Amino acid sequence: MKYASQSEASHWRAQRKALGIRGRLGASGDALDGPFPPKSPKMRWATYERLRAVDAALREQWVLGVAEDLGRLHSREKRR
Repeated sequence: MKYASQSEASHWRAQRKALGIRGRLGASGDALDGPFPPKSPKMRWATYERLRAVDAALREQWVLGVAEDLGRLHSREKRR
């Protein structure tokens, strides 16, 4: 049996993880372009800063992957 996430591109997985982190902090929606959500009152600062750093790395991976996809799509269209 193969799960959908096993054939998912790494940048889409990064997007899903970043959205999960933001959801854990109470953000709604499915966009990564907004500001990082504020720290919840009972969360430790060290945890918040770690999640913020992981989110930044995942967003960068997502942006680079999407740009690569768009570049491939553009070069395919140019060949037609």
